[in-house]
Amino acid sequence: MLKHLLLSCLAALSLSAAAAELILNLQPIVSPDRPQVIDLQANLRQVVIPRLNAPALDGSDRGWEKAFRDKGFTIIRDKAITRAKGMQATGDWESFLAAALRPTQDSALALGYDDQFLYLQVDCFEQAMDKLVGYPNAERDANIYGGDCVDLTFSKNRNSPAYVQIVIDCNGNRFDTMNTRKSDSDSKKGKNSFTSDKSWNPEYPVAVVKSDKSWRMVTALPFAECGIQAKDGDFVDINVCRNEMPSRELSSWGPTEFGFHEADKMVRLWLGQQNSPAVFLSQLSYLTPRIGTNILNLKINNTSDKPFSGEIELTLKQGKDSKSFRDKVAVAAGRNHSFPLHWEALKPGPYIISVILFEGEAPLGMGSLSTVVPEPMSVSLSKRTFFSHTRRIPASVQLAVTEPEAYALRLSLSQDGKKLQDGGIEKLTTREYRFSIDVTAVKEKADLLVELVSRADGTVQASENISLSCYADPFAEP
Repeated sequence: MLKHLLLSCLAALSLSAAAAELILNLQPIVSPDRPQVIDLQANLRQVVIPRLNAPALDGSDRGWEKAFRDKGFTIIRDKAITRAKGMQATGDWESFLAAALRPTQDSALALGYDDQFLYLQVDCFEQAMDKLVGYPNAERDANIYGGDCVDLTFSKNRNSPAYVQIVIDCNGNRFDTMNTRKSDSDSKKGKNSFTSDKSWNPEYPVAVVKSDKSWRMVTALPFAECGIQAKDGDFVDINVCRNEMPSRELSSWGPTEFGFHEADKMVRLWLGQQNSPAVFLSQLSYLTPRIGTNILNLKINNTSDKPFSGEIELTLKQGKDSKSFRDKVAVAAGRNHSFPLHWEALKPGPYIISVILFEGEAPLGMGSLSTVVPEPMSVSLSKRTFFSHTRRIPASVQLAVTEPEAYALRLSLSQDGKKLQDGGIEKLTTREYRFSIDVTAVKEKADLLVELVSRADGTVQASENISLSCYADPFAEP
């Protein structure tokens, strides 16, 4: 099959005679392009919290009588697996996992809201209060998360790349940042990359009170300063996490796999009443982004008994540049439907793509992803320095373009400014090629220039200049 593919590709490429001198053993490599899928409804836990009337923020229970309350935090799963393996001697650690997920030092919380604030009270139970780790004289935004603290992640929607992180330690010190998830974030592999803006310093009250067996943190998170507009019937997403030092336990209200910054583990808080929409975004899927026209596929679920008509707004951000557009969508009653949205990557770099589903001007749901479009061409050589008896150097080229057929590949080998050989592929048919480069003409040093050229207008879209060095073989027979 490979031989057939090679022969057909060589015929289609119409290599010049010069190319045959420089490029040898050309092999197009066809790799499967598997879509990446984001489940926007994964691990979604939802609770309704009540409106509170001026609850006390001094650590007392006055005004908290009607608050939503819950307890039973969970150890980070990755840490719990290590703990479970230490509990057994037979290898059957899975049977110990449920016990390993339960912290020895549990926590409880209370929640409520009003027009301006999300009210939060966290009780951190502790058998070794005298061993708490804190930083009494810490400045704001110091690294207090290395001690005993409550660590909050807070967002209007967990599917947004932006979220607030607020850490409050056992002495009432605070660390607060506005974070943006980066393209290499992958909670399934333990990666939670993000950028932080420490200049974000909102005003909000904090109180910490201690007893013999626990310490309590109380705060009121301001919706507006956290970039959130919220009213009765809306929702916000939060996770409440705890770093407990005496027993070395990391636990959270929304169970996490590897760390506290996992967006899909936030708990959805409905303000006053749950108004889950009957029509919602359930999934995003996309292929590896490349230079050119890319496709983002959206899955919309309509669980109602009526057909749905609305719009999807896509916003594309790269650096300071941002542009948005809308498309109309329609989904039959009781059905799911996938919609392709096209977006253009004109240059490499990080992109943030956000989509919002609207019915009229009312948003029903959102999703987002951060990704990086790589450079359009990457060239790899097995070696750049070689002995004089070397005739060929294995090489490969990878292309990050959506339509390789629109490009040609040009190579030239020069020495002291004089061209030794040149060649190329006049019409690319796939995104990866392996071949060998003939270096028999190289004496001492040479330069290999590889260019990706637009077939439409001949402009160079990407280029790499690779230095080659040839040395006399000390073991060669005279």
